[in-house]
Amino acid sequence: MKNITKIITAIVLLIMLFIVDIVKAQNGNWVFTSKANLSSVSDFTSADSMNSMIAITDLSGNGAIMKSEDGCRSWKRVYLDSSKGKFLSVKSISYPSKNFAIAQFDSLYIVKSTNGGLTWDKYKFTNINPPYSLTGWNGIISMKDDKIGYLSTSNTAPDKLFKTIDGGTNWIEVNNKFLNGWDGCLIENLICLDKDKIICILDSWALNSYGIATSLNGGKNWVIITNDLFENKCHFTKFSFLDGVNGFLMGYYLDTLTKIEIPMLFKTNNGGLKWEEIKMNNKSILKKGGPSSIYFTDSLNGVMGAREEIISTIDGGSTWESEYYDRIKAANQGFKVTKVKGSHGLAITNLGNSFYYQPRTTKVKAEKNKGELILYPNPTSTTVKVRLQPGEEELTIRDVLGKEIKSYKGIGTITGTEEYEIDVTEIKGGIYFITIKSKGGIRVEKIEVVH
Repeated sequence: MKNITKIITAIVLLIMLFIVDIVKAQNGNWVFTSKANLSSVSDFTSADSMNSMIAITDLSGNGAIMKSEDGCRSWKRVYLDSSKGKFLSVKSISYPSKNFAIAQFDSLYIVKSTNGGLTWDKYKFTNINPPYSLTGWNGIISMKDDKIGYLSTSNTAPDKLFKTIDGGTNWIEVNNKFLNGWDGCLIENLICLDKDKIICILDSWALNSYGIATSLNGGKNWVIITNDLFENKCHFTKFSFLDGVNGFLMGYYLDTLTKIEIPMLFKTNNGGLKWEEIKMNNKSILKKGGPSSIYFTDSLNGVMGAREEIISTIDGGSTWESEYYDRIKAANQGFKVTKVKGSHGLAITNLGNSFYYQPRTTKVKAEKNKGELILYPNPTSTTVKVRLQPGEEELTIRDVLGKEIKSYKGIGTITGTEEYEIDVTEIKGGIYFITIKSKGGIRVEKIEVVH
């Protein structure tokens, strides 16, 4: 009987812990929007806070590109691989501006769009000068803008590195003969910071080590920094640069006791020629490990995607707190995260479940009307709809300094709710506050305008 009681008690505790996890997820600032039912998401990139693209493999094994124009609320397919029987998947995609996107498929070609994904041009890999042919092409592409960018091939070591100055129509091989034993390594990640400035993450099987390779002259010379320089010999994974000089680098090492990947963080203020480790006060914050992505909006505020979880920092990476954790919607999946502008954020899991970041609302209590002000879409670049309650007649938009930008009077109804649409196309991008007045009091909500 005692054993049965212990078993029941243990089950109840597990259920309670499970419920706590769900409550935490529901109370978080990340809002679940859609489930894509994909085989995998290989890459996720955003041109701005509304426009994003993902490189996917669908359940039939076909490579495709999907796009969101409403901040990850909904997705539509804009490109599907039509190679019959080939089952080619998209390995990497770069989306530096609203109209320009370019992606590479594994073995034969790249595709690019100059009209936001409405149409795509297809280029075979044999167009590269000098000709270079691969099977199983599986690399990374990074564009600075719609003209300049780099891509790597990742079939068998040594990897090849190429550069374009015409938006991906033609590619020229770049010298990547990394000296000091790093020849023959794999390029795990890369980022194009400028025309001749590129940084790569290297994986050397021969040296059993990871390194950072930086070139300031288009690959003619390289500076190599190895993970042996730091306290834990970590696996470097992802970059997040604020500009061409200041940036962050994420890595991890495996805890021998818990078998959980522990994150590590580094920063640079000289374009990647030197990296300094940021001492994380709570490295063990990740419940299931698996740090997979990093994004900083400025020198203090950043987010990290991990297995089933998103964590955030407001002090430059020293202290982190859990921002979203969900065992159901992100079961055993890693988060790819980005905060594109201001407090706005986007996230997607490995199987295509998407989320957006909704900042905690600013609420002003009214004498009779204490409801939350509902407005959408937020952020917006064109119009925003405000849901009015009975008796609300006056709406004002003010900037963060309290200056009145627009005012509307006599807009509500006496009974029932009503949606009022506001045009924000002539308002400069930034953070604003919408105030609704009624005889019972006021309601306030923050809105972000992006252009």
